[in-house]
Parts: sequence; structure tokens; C-alpha cells
Amino acid sequence: MIIEDDDEVRESLKTWLSHKGVQVSAVASIKEATDALSTPHRILLIDLYLRDGGGLELIQQLGQSNRREIICVMSSPDTLAERAEEIQAAKIVQVFPKPLDMEEIENLLLQVAQGKSLPLWHTDNSKPSAWESADMLRSLEVRPDTHIKSVLMEMTEMMKAQIGILFRLDSASKTVSIQTQTGEDQLNTNAIYGLPDSPVKDVILEGERICENHVTSKAEAKFDKLLDLLPFESCIGVPIRVFDVVNHAVFFFHTDENAFPRYSLRDAQIGALMLSTLIADQRIREQLRSLNPMLVSGELAAGFGHDVFNKITALELEARNMVDLGTGDKTRPRRILDLVNDLKGTVQAFQTLLKKKEQIELVNVNKVIARALQLIRSVARKENANIILKLDSELPPITGNAVFLQQAFLNIMLNAIQQMTLKAEKYGWDGKRTLEISFSIKEVWLQIRFKDNGPGIHKEH
Repeated sequence: MIIEDDDEVRESLKTWLSHKGVQVSAVASIKEATDALSTPHRILLIDLYLRDGGGLELIQQLGQSNRREIICVMSSPDTLAERAEEIQAAKIVQVFPKPLDMEEIENLLLQVAQGKSLPLWHTDNSKPSAWESADMLRSLEVRPDTHIKSVLMEMTEMMKAQIGILFRLDSASKTVSIQTQTGEDQLNTNAIYGLPDSPVKDVILEGERICENHVTSKAEAKFDKLLDLLPFESCIGVPIRVFDVVNHAVFFFHTDENAFPRYSLRDAQIGALMLSTLIADQRIREQLRSLNPMLVSGELAAGFGHDVFNKITALELEARNMVDLGTGDKTRPRRILDLVNDLKGTVQAFQTLLKKKEQIELVNVNKVIARALQLIRSVARKENANIILKLDSELPPITGNAVFLQQAFLNIMLNAIQQMTLKAEKYGWDGKRTLEISFSIKEVWLQIRFKDNGPGIHKEH
């Protein structure tokens, strides 16, 4: 049973496990899990933060009733590190950081199927302060290149290509390099210097899409420089747009003629969307590492990481599902596009936060608050805080600085959530944590009001 409140992760993981021959059910909350567990299950895969409470609380309930399931948990790396001792005390068998490693999950399933005895998970107590900012930064550095390569491999396999290559054009020097590749064929690395005069440049700079199945007989002259890099008869190439700029292109090659049917171009474009998301994620991580350490080590960065890791997990699962199930399911490309757009919105909101523009402009307050809410939603969900928005969609624009306003709104919302959490922890308050955002207009002034039901801040502070 998968117990995960992120819809994309839950449903994509369920599809992937079902294709592996696993009997699987999936629920989004503790209540749904409690109802469904009247039917015996062998393995429970539980997210640490759910819509109606914490995954560890559910595990404690199960422990009190002497149940025998194999229990595993999943969450972002910093959350797992922060709660490592609680996880160990709960007698967990396996811990899966997000983005999920599918091979690790397959290995667990294989061990269970073979009837092997599984030891309980133990934290590494020799590692001090695992959730400090240095570890947070390391967790942000670990995965992007690995996932870019993984998605490229999945797309190469799905398209039945022999080689997949992600090219990058340096905008300053106009040189083309290979960021990553799949396939066993050796490339003629000396030919890389000629790629600026090849179709790679046309795809990146002109936005051209290539689908050619008879290179040597029909279009050899155009492909001369690319043929110097590797031999092929069939070729597909599509541009990759990251933050409205194209500096990358993905190409797929095969030595046979007619290797790629026409719909392969559409599949390549889906792959380009996923690669675009991962490249954007890579850039955001680089920006995070250069941020003020107070921001990186705080809840906002943790919430951002949780959101991004969920989306990347779902994207990788959807890519695997496309490979395993084929492209007959027309809803799958739509789901991938929705995931990409959602992640793009989160990343763009964080990008805005990192800007230091000091220009005065007309500002749409609704958009500024929407970006702030996108960044804080994971923190609010983790602390069971309900955010109620009472703004008018037709609020008039104001004169100001959108970047500084977003930072100010985020500070207020974060403080409200922290204070409500403090009230619950310090005074045993179990009321519903609510942050209400409303507005009023008085003459030429627009007032945005943030009201929470925490204990308030002492006047000295």
C-alpha cells in the first residue's frame, strides 16, 4: 500500500508497481489508510507528511495493534535526516529519500518475494547535525545530473534509438558541447569542434525540429559535421527551452534507415519537456548554493526541496511508465506536461525570490501572493496550517517592487506558521492552525492583511 498525499507521485508509483506485477493499493490520508488496512497488506510505503497528520503517527498506531507489515517511509532528504531518530524508534525497515530510487524499491520487493529476513533501519549516529545547512546543500547537489542521464536513457529506450545525446550551446563562445549521452557507441570527440556548423546549432538557435530517416541518401551534406561525430542513418533532434531561452537540444540516432516513425518526434518533444525541467532544477540548485545560508538552511528551502523532489519523482515515474506501457495512453503526455508546468511555476517563483532588482514598477499583488503561496505550500502542509485566501481577482495594480514584496509576504507567512506551531508545541494547543489573507482599499492605499491564530509576537520582538 502506498500512503502518499501528492496525487502525481501516488498514482504514477501505483502504475509503475502494477506494471511490475505487484498488487498495490494507494491512499492519500491516514483516515483512508486506516479504513483500507482492514485488508491485509505485506508492505506499507508511507510519506512522512500527510493531509491529516504525520506518517510516523500512523506507524505508531500500527505498532500498538501488533501488526506485521513491512513498513518503509519516504520523504525529502532533509526531512528524513531531521527525523532520523524518530524513524529508527518506529522500527522502520527501509527509508527512501525523494526523488525515489526505483532500483532500491525493486530490490526491496525482490528481497520480500524471496522471503529474506530484512533488518530494521538504523540512523548513522556518528554523523552530527544531519539536518544542518551544509547537509541541506549537499542534498541539493546530489541528483540533477543523475536524473538528466536517467531520463535521457528512458527516452532513448522508449524511442528504440541506439544513442541519445544532450547537446549544449555556450551562448558566449558559440561552442557546442555534450552535456550527457547514452549508448555504447564511441563518439569521435575531435568532431565536437565542428558541431557549431551542424544541425545541432540549427535546432538550438533556429528552433528547428529534425526527423530524418535517410541521411546518407537524401541529406548527407547537411549532416556532414554530425556524421563526423558518429555514423547514423536516422536522426531526431528537438530544442529544449529553459526559462524561455534555448541553449540545449536533445538528439536520438540509429544506424538503420526508417528507424523512427513520425510520432517519434512527438515523443522526443515530451522527453525535451522533462529534460527542460531537470535542467531548470539544476540551475535553481546552483542558485540555492549561492544564497544567504539563513535562507538555505531554513524551512523555505526545505519546503522548496520537498515540492521539487515530489515533482521529479512523478516525472521519472511517468517516463518509466511510458517506456513500459508504450505511448498508447494519450493521457500520459498530458500528465507529464501538467507536471512540467507546475514545477516550472515553483521554480519561477523561487527565481523571482532570488532576484535583487531594485526597480519600481506596476505590481500585480495577486500574482506576487500566488508565487509566495506556491513556495510556502509544502511548509504549510508539513505544519498542518490552513491558508485561506480572501483576495479579489480584480485588485488594482500598485506601484512598488515585486521582488521585495514577495520576500516580505513570505517572511510574514513563514512567521505566522512558525508561531502557530510554537503555540501547539509549547501550550499543547490542538486547534486548527489558520492563516487568513485578506485586503481592504482605503482611498489610494491597498492593505493586505495576514491574520493567524497563533500566540502573537511579544512587543519586545
